[in-house]
Amino acid sequence: MARSCPLFHVAGVLVQTRPEAVDSVRARVARLAGATVHAADPAGKLVVTLESEHAREITEGLARVQALPGVICAMLVSEHSEPLAAEEQETAHETSPPEPA
Repeated sequence: MARSCPLFHVAGVLVQTRPEAVDSVRARVARLAGATVHAADPAGKLVVTLESEHAREITEGLARVQALPGVICAMLVSEHSEPLAAEEQETAHETSPPEPA
């Protein structure tokens, strides 16, 4: 049996909070491992990504967000996975200095 390459997972999540809870939810989401808050609206909407090498951690992260006080709902709107080696190459490319011309 061939061994598969580990995958890197990224999930896009839309979070709806009570308007008065948006700041506290934003701070709590930002403290979750693998979570990044990209945008927040005073009306209570957050745009979040969850990243992990394990699909199970994406599912668990979504459940953690949904359970936070002040969250009305958290919906998975996109999910992408690719071989981890490709993610590492892309990161190395982004952080490498440009080659001389």
